[in-house]
Amino acid sequence: MCLKGWVQTMKQKIIYFACAVWIVMLADFIVEEVREKEAIVVQAMESQTFSDVETTIELSGKYPRELQTGEVERTFINIAKQLGITDNYQIKTEKKSNGTVTIFEKDGENGAVTFRYIALKDSINPEYYMVLNMKLYHNIDCALEYKQRIQLIGQQYGIEGTVCMELEGIYPVQLSMEEKKKAENSIFEQLGAEFISGSRDEDLYTVYGYTNAVKQYFMIEEEKTNINLAFTDNDNMQTVWHLGIPVLWEEY
Repeated sequence: MCLKGWVQTMKQKIIYFACAVWIVMLADFIVEEVREKEAIVVQAMESQTFSDVETTIELSGKYPRELQTGEVERTFINIAKQLGITDNYQIKTEKKSNGTVTIFEKDGENGAVTFRYIALKDSINPEYYMVLNMKLYHNIDCALEYKQRIQLIGQQYGIEGTVCMELEGIYPVQLSMEEKKKAENSIFEQLGAEFISGSRDEDLYTVYGYTNAVKQYFMIEEEKTNINLAFTDNDNMQTVWHLGIPVLWEEY
């Protein structure tokens, strides 16, 4: 086999391997449990396929009641403890024209968390919201554990919202449009997902799908959607994968 053919064959193998480990990670999310053999596959994804792996988990929604300043701080500290955070955090309150925002922040080598309590008081019926955002850097083997913790915290504190999880990894080279389409097909096929809508252009490659395997979903143009896959190319001629469950909510 010539060198060009060998490189192309290896490239295709890595693409299919990448698709497979994304599926394993998604399967973990669906069944709400982490198995040792699947954690090994996730680690393989980090060490052999992707670099700069990052996971974002977020819960945002209405909060059931008003919290006073000291009460907000105590609530944030208790939530942080449930996530294993006990020191080196900052809490501040910012006054806005229509209310206040209290922010809890902690940044570290392996991740970061940001909590927000938002009190809107410019109307007859004031509204209160809470946002819990966690980022995990470098590895994703504990992502599902933290997702489950945040889900339980939301139930405990009555936060009305959906826990979303977004995975991002950098592929070592830039994929062609054909290779991106093959990766998309592999993921959707293994999930039993139906393509709903999307754009497959050089400037914007993002697709939405629906699978019965995931209970959560959003409505997009009157269609159920719970899988969102996107590809972007960075300045280093690499392709960045973005997988959102049930949807991508951060800029990419």
